[in-house]
Amino acid sequence: MPRLRWRLSLVAGTSLGDVIGRARRQSFVGRRSELRTFDDAQAGRSPRRVLFVHGPGGIGKTTLLHEMRARASAAGRTTLLLDGSEIDPSPDGFSQAVEAADPAHAAQDARADSGHSGTVLLVDGYEQLGVDEAAGGPRYVVYGNDWRRFPVDTWLDLMNEREHCGGTGPPPDSALRPPPLSRAAFGDAVRSALQHLNRPDRLTGCPLLGTVLGADAAELRASIVTASDRLAGEPKGDQLRAVLNRTFVRAAPTQEAAAEVLGLPFSTYRRHLARAIDELTEALWAVEIGTAPPVRTSK
Repeated sequence: MPRLRWRLSLVAGTSLGDVIGRARRQSFVGRRSELRTFDDAQAGRSPRRVLFVHGPGGIGKTTLLHEMRARASAAGRTTLLLDGSEIDPSPDGFSQAVEAADPAHAAQDARADSGHSGTVLLVDGYEQLGVDEAAGGPRYVVYGNDWRRFPVDTWLDLMNEREHCGGTGPPPDSALRPPPLSRAAFGDAVRSALQHLNRPDRLTGCPLLGTVLGADAAELRASIVTASDRLAGEPKGDQLRAVLNRTFVRAAPTQEAAAEVLGLPFSTYRRHLARAIDELTEALWAVEIGTAPPVRTSK
């Protein structure tokens, strides 16, 4: 019986929410790029203050928001996580929902002496806050621009030209970059480009040309090589950079030869290569979607 009482007292100091939260964090994997962007934003290393998490149902958006909330709380910030399906879709309704989510309770996982250096507001299911036009709600016209197809500098040049010469409407097709690739298509294109990294003539038809990675084969190669070099700054990144270097940049005749030069068993080399390609692709994708600075330095 004393042993049973000891176990009960151990659990009594921990809430069910704490237990669930710890289990959720221990089982969370991946999403390094998204979490890096979030960490940079809340640490003031990025000018971004609003982040947009989107994707089809079931890919883990809610789980990612919970991980972001845990990170913000650990950093000493007040955290509010709202469910869009439970909020009245109006400015007043949203304000009331924020006020109802008591910040003092929302920050209960933060350290008492943290100083609460800011509030992080997370909305799960933001799309459910839209106004129902069938119910007589107001309609708004929203202007949007895909900066991947029409970069900011090009847009500013067009605005300057139109200010002097007139003109309205969308930008001309000749000023647009090719339609952006999906994440899956982008990954396939990176793998294809790596195979032909030292054959610029074979990069001429690469889908990555015309993206922020480069307008021609030389610029594209420079972006990929620079991104590969930057992996050395990540944990165990030296190994990943070395594998990419001996496989694609200063390529050995075969993968077996590359493994031998690196002093790795072939199975270990293959594991490192797969991880290196994944890390490189994720780094380049972050540049493509604008959550990381450009990597191209020179041709």
